[in-house]
Amino acid sequence: MNIYQKLQHCRVELQEMNLRKSGENKFVKYSYFELADFLPAINKLFLEYKLFSQVSFDGELATLTIINIEKPEEQAVFTSPMAEAQLKGCHEIQNLGAVETYQRRYLYMTALEIVEHDALDATTGEGANGKGQGKKPPAKPVESKKPPAKPAENKKELDKGKVQRLAILRKQKGISEEKHKAFLANAGVETSKHLTEAQYKKYAEWLEKQPDAVREEAAV
Repeated sequence: MNIYQKLQHCRVELQEMNLRKSGENKFVKYSYFELADFLPAINKLFLEYKLFSQVSFDGELATLTIINIEKPEEQAVFTSPMAEAQLKGCHEIQNLGAVETYQRRYLYMTALEIVEHDALDATTGEGANGKGQGKKPPAKPVESKKPPAKPAENKKELDKGKVQRLAILRKQKGISEEKHKAFLANAGVETSKHLTEAQYKKYAEWLEKQPDAVREEAAV
C-alpha cells in the first residue's frame, strides 16, 4: 500500500474505536479530545501499517510529517500557523510547552480526520431551547471621551492584484479555508483585502514556502 492508502486505513480504524474524550471545558460545558486520548491508538495503528510521524516547530509553522517506512520517499505533510499562549501564572517556557502540545493535538486531529465538538459553537450557543432564548443580553459598552480609533487595516484596502495573488497561492498550496480564516483572525482582520502591506508580505512569503497541494489532496 502507498502512504495514502495506509493513512486512510488508519483514519477509518481510529474512528471505529469510539475513543473517549477526557478533556472538559467547564465554562461552556463541552468535552474535547486531549492528546493522550488518541495518540496511543494512533501510534499503535502507525506501527501496524508501518508509518512514522514526526512533529517539528519553527517561528511560523508547526509541521506534522507522516512517512511510509516501507517507502521513505512517500510523505504526507500537514502544517498549522504558530500562535502564542498566555496562561496565568505560567513561565514563558510553560506557555511554549502549552502551544506545542496544542499544535500537536490539532495536527494529528487534522491528519487523522478526528472530529469533535465545535468550540466556536459552544461559546456562541443558541440558548436553552436552541432558538437563542436564555442568552444574557450583551453588556453595554463603557462610554469613552474619545472615539475609538479605526483599525489601521481598514484605512486602505489591499491592492486587488495582491488579494488575487494570495488566492492563487492558497489554491496552489492546498491551504484550507479554515487555516486561511485562522491566519486572518490572528492578523485581526476578516478578509484578505484588509491586510496591511506587512501582513500581506508575511502571508505571501509563508504560502510560497509550502509544498504544492498534490500530496495533501491525494491524502484526503
